[in-house]
Formats: sequence, C-alpha cells, structure tokens
Amino acid sequence: LTYAVGLSLLFLMDGTPVSDVFVRLKHQIIDGTTLYFATVMLIEPLTSTFPTKNKRIIYGVSVGVFAVLITYLGRFAGAIPGPLDPLVYGLCLGNLVCSLAFLAAKKKPMPAPSSPVSV
Repeated sequence: LTYAVGLSLLFLMDGTPVSDVFVRLKHQIIDGTTLYFATVMLIEPLTSTFPTKNKRIIYGVSVGVFAVLITYLGRFAGAIPGPLDPLVYGLCLGNLVCSLAFLAAKKKPMPAPSSPVSV
C-alpha cells in the first residue's frame, strides 16, 4: 500500500494526468516482479523475523518508503546512475534500519553487580 501511494505521488509529480495515474500504477503493481516481491521476498521468515504485528507493519511501511525513495532518486531525480531495482534495495534498507532500531530497543541495561556477602 505504501509503495502504491508513493508511486502515485511520484507519477503526479512527474506530470502524469490524474486520469492516467491508475493505468501507470496498475502496470507497476500487477507486474510479476512486484507480486513475487510482495508475496515471497518481503514476508519470507529469514528476512522478516520481527515478532510482533506492530513491528512487522513498521517494517513493511519502511520497505515501501525506501523503495519509493530509491525510485524517486533513480528515475526521477537522476541521482543514482545505472539500473537499480528499488524493491530489492528497499528491502535491504528496511531490514537494516528496522533491525538496528528494534535491536537497540530490545537491549536492556545490565544489572549492577551485587556486593559480596561476608560469611
């Protein structure tokens, strides 16, 4: 959903008429690569090991945002040269950012050592 909304905004920024946004979006979303990505790669247990529903939602939204950002930088702004798959790089960035964010939140401070007791 994040990817579709982001692409729609990019199409509008690119000058696509509102009536043609759905047509362009349909070709992007109903693409074999996008469907494979959404049904296999994104939810595969080795790449999305976040235990709670909220963390999985944050992970999915962040992957969508990163994919749209890479699409914007590569196709529209021309900041990234050469062919670049925004879905794969969005997945990598989403994994990295969410793993680091959730790992930092998971760490707990070590308890202070207790003083030795004399017998």
